[in-house]
Amino acid sequence: MARYIATRAWRDASRILQRLDHDLAHMGHGYLLRGRPVVDPALVVAETDSGEPSPVAFGKPRALTAKHLARILGGDRQPSAHLVDGGWRWYQVSMPDVYGYINASSQRQDAVGHLALVASVVPYSQLTLSEAVGVTLDMMRLDPRPELGHPSKAATDWAEHGLGLIDCWQARQLRYQGRGLGDVETLARRIDALRAMCARWHVHQAEMDLAAAKDKLTAR
Repeated sequence: MARYIATRAWRDASRILQRLDHDLAHMGHGYLLRGRPVVDPALVVAETDSGEPSPVAFGKPRALTAKHLARILGGDRQPSAHLVDGGWRWYQVSMPDVYGYINASSQRQDAVGHLALVASVVPYSQLTLSEAVGVTLDMMRLDPRPELGHPSKAATDWAEHGLGLIDCWQARQLRYQGRGLGDVETLARRIDALRAMCARWHVHQAEMDLAAAKDKLTAR
C-alpha cells in the first residue's frame, strides 16, 4: 500500500513535468508547434496597434468577488497566449503595486487566490516574459500550501501556470518574431527553476504520503 501511494504521486509529478520538459526542449525551433501557423508580421502590427494596454491597479487585496476582479482588470478583455501577439502588452502594471499587493495578500487566508490572480495578469502585461516569470517565482515562494502539508496541490497549480508561460513563449517566438521575451537565457533559467520547484514539491508529497502509510501500517 505504501509503495502504491508513493508511485501514484511520482506518476502525477512525471505527467506534468514531462510536458514542461517537452515544450522546453522544442522551444525556439523553426517549425510549427501544436499546429499553430506563423502569422504575417503585418497582421501582428495591425492587432497590437489596435489599442493601448489596459492599466491594472491591484491596490489593497479584498475578497475575490466578481466586483473585485472587475475593478482590477477594468473590463472584459481576455488576453491569451493563443493570440497573434502572444498576449504581450494587454495590461499595464506597476511593479511596486504588484509587490505591495502580493505582500499584503500573503497574510490572508485566501492568499492562494490572490497569488493566482497576479499570475494570470503579469504574463500579459508590458513586462517581458522573463520578468513575468521572475514575478511568478516570487509568488510561488509565498504559496502557503507546501508548509501547510499540501505541496502536491501547489505544484500542480503552478505547473499549469508554467504551461501557460510556455504557450506565451512559443507564440512570441514563432509568431511574433521573439518580441516581448526579454533575456531568453534568463527566461530559460527561470522556467527551469519553476519546473524544479514543482518537482521538489511533488517529491515532498510522495515522502509525506509514504510516511503516513508507514505510520498507518505500524498502528495496526
